[in-house]
Amino acid sequence: IFVCFAAFVIGLNLHSKSGDSIPELERIANLGADYYNVYYISYDGSKEKMVSKTIYLNDKNKSGKDIVHKFASCRGTKTTEWSKDMITFPIQSLTIRPVILKEKEEIGETVVYTNGYMITSSGNVYKCKPDFSAFTKEAETDYVVEAEIENASKIRYFRPLAYANSEWNTDVLVPSYIEETDIVDYIEAEVTEVHEENGLDVASVTMNNTGDKDWKYCNKALFVRLEVKMEGKWYSLYHDPSIDDVYGTFPVYDQTLGSGKEKNEKVQLGFYGKLPSGDYRIVLGGQDGEIFNYVTAEMRK
Repeated sequence: IFVCFAAFVIGLNLHSKSGDSIPELERIANLGADYYNVYYISYDGSKEKMVSKTIYLNDKNKSGKDIVHKFASCRGTKTTEWSKDMITFPIQSLTIRPVILKEKEEIGETVVYTNGYMITSSGNVYKCKPDFSAFTKEAETDYVVEAEIENASKIRYFRPLAYANSEWNTDVLVPSYIEETDIVDYIEAEVTEVHEENGLDVASVTMNNTGDKDWKYCNKALFVRLEVKMEGKWYSLYHDPSIDDVYGTFPVYDQTLGSGKEKNEKVQLGFYGKLPSGDYRIVLGGQDGEIFNYVTAEMRK
């Protein structure tokens, strides 16, 4: 009887620790943040629900640290056996952004879970069973939003679905809204350099106004986009939700490229997370009177 019982206990332990640790989650738990901003998303195919909360890690709330560490201890088996056909509802997403007050901010992590698979922001796919229950409980201080959403491509926090195993999935990418007639033909633009600043890739875009009139544009984050070309079509990429990119900027067209002038702009590619090899274009938004228009600079990665 004792032998059978011991074997049973060992079996339970092996089952509870099946799989390997997940490096992306372990990194988040080991950052020593002051607190975390957390966004939990669930989507049933028609309705999205988001629970946004702040988890403090001070001595008065040790349970906050336990919540993050418990989730980060999730184990799984890494796999390349993944395709877009495996996506089923509900789809769940968790974004954890660490906030470190006295040091530079660290990049967070976003995971998406569907049909027994968890996909990280780096595109790795794991077979596992994460426990989201601690993040679904609604407190009075939480921000809760519910909305009707027509498809998963409309949800920014599902970005890892579009990047599983480092390949773009056009089913969960948003087609570019830019028409060729919207592109300013008198501005010549090219990506002259890509370098790293503070751990994030930055592109230098040189623009030359060959026309006889000025071009007004905005260089704020919300009005600079990155698109990828797949099967001859352009698709717009969301900013990676793992990175706090000060996304809410004002639509002020406060930049001018004068006729006959040249100018260089820096574009934070790092806000879009990891990018696989492919054809991309940077899109800057501007306007001519009441008409919105765009300048694009293509690049090969």
